[in-house]
Amino acid sequence: MNMAEAKRLGRFGELEGAPDWYGTPLAELDFTWSEEDEVELRGYCHQIHRNITESGDTMSPLERWKASLEGTDRDRLFLESFYFNPYAVRTLDLSGKTLKPVDLCRDPKLLVKAHLATVARYGLDLPVLYPISYTAEVWGARAAMMEYGNPALVGEYPIRSLADLAELEVPDPCHTGLHSGYLWACREMKRLFAEYGLDKVMPVSVCIGVDPLGTAGMFMLGWPAFMKAARKHPEICQRSMHLATEWLIRKGQAAIDAGADCLVMCSYPGIIPIQGNEWMVDYYVRIGKALGGQLPCWYALTYERAFDWFPALCELGAVGTGSFRGWFCADMDYMRAIDYSREYDVYCSCALPDRVLFNDPVSAIENEAMKLCHYGKSHDKFSLGIAAVDYATPPQSFAAAVAAAKRHGRF
Repeated sequence: MNMAEAKRLGRFGELEGAPDWYGTPLAELDFTWSEEDEVELRGYCHQIHRNITESGDTMSPLERWKASLEGTDRDRLFLESFYFNPYAVRTLDLSGKTLKPVDLCRDPKLLVKAHLATVARYGLDLPVLYPISYTAEVWGARAAMMEYGNPALVGEYPIRSLADLAELEVPDPCHTGLHSGYLWACREMKRLFAEYGLDKVMPVSVCIGVDPLGTAGMFMLGWPAFMKAARKHPEICQRSMHLATEWLIRKGQAAIDAGADCLVMCSYPGIIPIQGNEWMVDYYVRIGKALGGQLPCWYALTYERAFDWFPALCELGAVGTGSFRGWFCADMDYMRAIDYSREYDVYCSCALPDRVLFNDPVSAIENEAMKLCHYGKSHDKFSLGIAAVDYATPPQSFAAAVAAAKRHGRF
């Protein structure tokens, strides 16, 4: 940890168990690949190429992705899989239980390897790099590294009044905590794609973290305090979401500068009613206008009541031209999501239910994929999703879901 970061964290927060590079600016990170690493990376990249050339598809994933965004003809539905870091490390570890998700947080090189290995093994259409840290300690809380997840709060929420927000500054993600390491991994993934020619056939997706609502509720005030304040003292919610918005714009821009082809933001509309909270949409508009004019961005949603937010998001400019392109919907009514997306002509991806992937036989996975693909084809800007892939999901179940998605997704 450099002195500037130590000073900042002494004032605002701390992360127990952080690696020795924690807080080192992106420009100063010096992770290097060994010769053995290079052989492994080359093997993953060559296998991804083989998957594409031997698939029988008439389009590359990049061509299919662009066609899905524009609503033009495709050979099959694009496959957008949110397998997350825990399943990526399980793939890299071959279920040997030697590596844990926390190892990806400590070593960005493992993050790159794990995502390349997962895309290569399962023949996915793209990697979706997922954060190794949210903002658990950024706003003043004490946090700790977790073996099977991202760093989490281990004490009181840091924001209780407007006074607690008065001196908070939005840091530069390239100089902050674990975020510089995540951006290094994003940049390195893109470099490897360019070195092996994968950038000509496959996009790189980057998740920039949790939206302003989720950041304020999970890492600043806590959900009970946020919900109460939203009704009685909205100023503290507004200030918190303003800071979170500025952070996400900076994080998104840093990811774009690192080479991302598209951005995903985990989003919480639906956890709170839209009635009386319409003012919150403005923060999403700001993020969309700042980032969506540069490359495709979309929300990742998991709450059924998010549908109540859809009209406001579209009509106020948080979704549409020059903003977010649409959404990735998991554990939601896929017919309703597809119908609404078709009506507003926006991008939509709906995921196979994670409980089916985790608990049900291959025949049930096949049936769910068939139904979702059949209905999804009614919308020209629809992609099939798989999410969220639990750490304990059997590899054969994930492989079956991918195979079924490709088979039933053909036009």
